Amino acid sequence: MRENCLVHVSGDLVFRGDFHEWVRELTRSFFVVVEPGAGTQSNQAMGGAGFEVKEHGPCGRNTDTNDERLLSLVTQKGIQATLQDTFMAKGICVAVDPSWLVKASVDCPITGEISIIAHYHGFKELWVATIEDRVAEKEAMFTAVMVALNKGKSVLAKHRDKIRVKGFPVVAPT
Repeated sequence: MRENCLVHVSGDLVFRGDFHEWVRELTRSFFVVVEPGAGTQSNQAMGGAGFEVKEHGPCGRNTDTNDERLLSLVTQKGIQATLQDTFMAKGICVAVDPSWLVKASVDCPITGEISIIAHYHGFKELWVATIEDRVAEKEAMFTAVMVALNKGKSVLAKHRDKIRVKGFPVVAPT
């Protein structure tokens, strides 16, 4: 049985060919689950629907109403379906599942970073695919979170190294 791998990808990268080819390489060794982000797309949908576009907090999109959460979910589900079709058309076998939790029928949008931490014990490797400019910030954040979860004690490299950050150029190569 192949090991598994979770990849959270920034909404800014979900439809880029260089990201898709990187995922294809991962599928040679792993069963891959891709978790698409949708920050930019959700902001556009929120603004277009007349909602205030709020800044993301440390745990994700701040939503005050069920209508806002529903719009965010519909946006993520649309990206999920389109991305799954894109991978299938390219012959890349992955599962696509957004970072969204449901607790007792309450919809809870969460950031990919929180999802990566929540799924730590279920996957052999965990990746965050993002823009190169964000890599150092993500690396530092995961190290700080791991130390905090370890009650302030240092974290063994083997535990922190399970979570990796892959940077892609801001502009897709042509």
